[in-house]
Amino acid sequence: MSGEAGVRAPKGLVVEDLAAGYGRKEVIRGVRLGPFRPGELTALVGPNAAGKSTLLRALAGLVRASGSIRLDDAELIGTSSGQRARRVTFMPQTLPGRSGLSVLESVLAALMATPDGGHELRAARDRALAALERLGITGLALEPLGRLSVGQRQLVSLAQVLAREPRLLLLDEPTSALDLRHQLLVMDMLRSVAGEGRIVMAVLHDLTLAARWADRIILLRDGEVEVSAAPEEALTVERLSAVYGVRGRIERCSKGHLQVIVDEPVGAGAR
Repeated sequence: MSGEAGVRAPKGLVVEDLAAGYGRKEVIRGVRLGPFRPGELTALVGPNAAGKSTLLRALAGLVRASGSIRLDDAELIGTSSGQRARRVTFMPQTLPGRSGLSVLESVLAALMATPDGGHELRAARDRALAALERLGITGLALEPLGRLSVGQRQLVSLAQVLAREPRLLLLDEPTSALDLRHQLLVMDMLRSVAGEGRIVMAVLHDLTLAARWADRIILLRDGEVEVSAAPEEALTVERLSAVYGVRGRIERCSKGHLQVIVDEPVGAGAR
């Protein structure tokens, strides 16, 4: 027996030989990633149809998957949805537009629906309101979901996730429908959530946003991992060309943040 007796494996998320898809179609294959440590914010990036959302959904147990997904000391592949929901929460791109629930009711419903959701109503309401306050949308608490803009519904979806206080937080394009101010507020909030000892992973299309806020960037290409590394290592002009098909530059602004500047598609003439 190797190693010292009684020494536990490091806490975190480890993915090995993961394959996933829909029906008979395999979208991602041979994915090996990690360990992702508590406190880390990871961005999943890549062109359309690269497999970003499928990878996120596989981690959440929402699509057919094989291989291994270990969170701390627990194997998630093959576990029930209830067992996984105790540790993992998934945020889709947006909530359905048609609903008779108010914002507060929807957050309460998400909280009470968890396997450990037997909260006393007052405590559950306090947690729901705290999540809304954290996102600056307490003023929407009594508004019906059906009257909200797409961006507002996206913030409510995020509040539902935060109220559940998961170990692993998975978000599919959490900033896609938000204005510039709310994009920054959400990314800053996700950094704060990670700092509370959680593992946060988000699909992002904005490479500059990913470079500024993420500890690690996973770049996907045709269902496989092109690179998993710190932003300054993962983002290069060569990868912009090979993976995205664009010519561009990776530069730092006056505040030291990485900036991804796209000049033109590969093959376009000089302008």
